[in-house]
Amino acid sequence: MCFLAFVLAVAGCSKPPAQPTDPTCTIKSPSGEVLIQAAGTGSWVEAIEGMMLAENDTVKTGADGQVMLLFFDGSTMEIEADSEVVVNELSVADDTGSTTVRLGHVVGRTVNRVENLADPASRYEVETPAGVAVVRGTLFNSDVEEDGNTTIGCQDGGVWFTAGGKEVLVEKGKQSKASPGGTPSDPTPIPSYVGDLHIENVKLCSEVTPQGNCTCREDGVFSLGETVWVYLEGHDLSWHEDSGSYEAWFRITSVEVYDPNGFPYLSGGGPIDSHSSGLKEPPDFLWGAIHFELLPDRSIGQYEGTITIEDVISGATDSVTIELEVEGEATG
Repeated sequence: MCFLAFVLAVAGCSKPPAQPTDPTCTIKSPSGEVLIQAAGTGSWVEAIEGMMLAENDTVKTGADGQVMLLFFDGSTMEIEADSEVVVNELSVADDTGSTTVRLGHVVGRTVNRVENLADPASRYEVETPAGVAVVRGTLFNSDVEEDGNTTIGCQDGGVWFTAGGKEVLVEKGKQSKASPGGTPSDPTPIPSYVGDLHIENVKLCSEVTPQGNCTCREDGVFSLGETVWVYLEGHDLSWHEDSGSYEAWFRITSVEVYDPNGFPYLSGGGPIDSHSSGLKEPPDFLWGAIHFELLPDRSIGQYEGTITIEDVISGATDSVTIELEVEGEATG
């Protein structure tokens, strides 16, 4: 069996960890100005990777800030620039094991990825000044303006949005808006652009950094024991526009590599996402990279593979074929 792993440009999405006994909320990938105010302290401190938050702690981002909150149930919230979020409740019921993640979204923009909650009593809830969004497994955006006006946009699954005693179901590709003291609007399609997804600028590399910098193998020749990196870019992606900001998103759905004898060397996929949101303008492209190890006891010669990606917003797909030459003996 060979090893396959993925590295992506934005907020990676790996399989969430198993649920621990104690409910937790962990700071992941803070960048720019990200501040934390512990409950009852009245003071702000800089967020640090791996920092644990407790109930009633507050997260605030500056104009260049972005951070992810990873919850004990595997769900995540990406907090974009100029935003503020309060961790209202993290709990696991002693008798039933049902989970609750309840967040207060004060202002700004968040992207929420919620694990499917098998227990009907479990819930993931985002409360804004205008209403409450409740889900049981979905991907949705929450946008809150300075005056409290709120837009809930659903990218996958469905979101129940409640305000002023009225509840609406916001389904995939739709959004609903509400003002403080008002009721949610009937869901309407999210403004979007449907592109013609295609892969460009594919590179075979000995390394790809988290910033997307590549150490390329122009000749495409590797040795047994080395790690092969494949860098690629998704161009002409579809995008959503919401409240003046843009979101684009592609997903690596399949990776197949065959050895010189035509036998499968690895078969993997994901889904693994490259996702960017809160942008001031649509991106020209998003990049991603996969890497796999050439095991020392495998065949030398020409390896061939196919990588397939999907535009998550439009459903369009594209594939690219790679070829590399493996020669010599194992390194090290």
